[in-house]
Amino acid sequence: MKVFGQDICPPDLVDIGKQIAAKCKGLPLGIIVIAGVLLEINKTSECWERVAESVNSIVPSNQNPCQAIFALSYEHLPHHLKPRFLYMGAFPRGFEVAVRMLIKLWIAEGFIDPIGSKSLEDVAEDYLNDIISRSLLSVGRGGLTKSQNLSHA
Repeated sequence: MKVFGQDICPPDLVDIGKQIAAKCKGLPLGIIVIAGVLLEINKTSECWERVAESVNSIVPSNQNPCQAIFALSYEHLPHHLKPRFLYMGAFPRGFEVAVRMLIKLWIAEGFIDPIGSKSLEDVAEDYLNDIISRSLLSVGRGGLTKSQNLSHA
């Protein structure tokens, strides 16, 4: 559902999708994070096979599969999102950050550059929504939080 919404998965991606899910070793959080990666890449068997190889090379050899999956998700982040995501490391684990406050901090720190006629706030909000769609941050009633496992990744 996260990758295709109401559309049906193309037949050529079904088997590789099942392989990727199996390699997540039944961890729901891992499946959600990997789905965030798959959502943002081309829907071709070649691209999905690269993700499957990445999951296969990281998860079995790591003591903590959650950290490995987050590392894989970070690896697939576009370069322009990495510093904005890493900025969340300035906040303690479990700390809720108000979305408006985070956007203002990013702008004040010079993390946001204008794009076309969009306001800095709109650009920052687009970046934030992209990070959230990849399941790297969660939105709660009080604001954004990092996952418990994410703060150690």
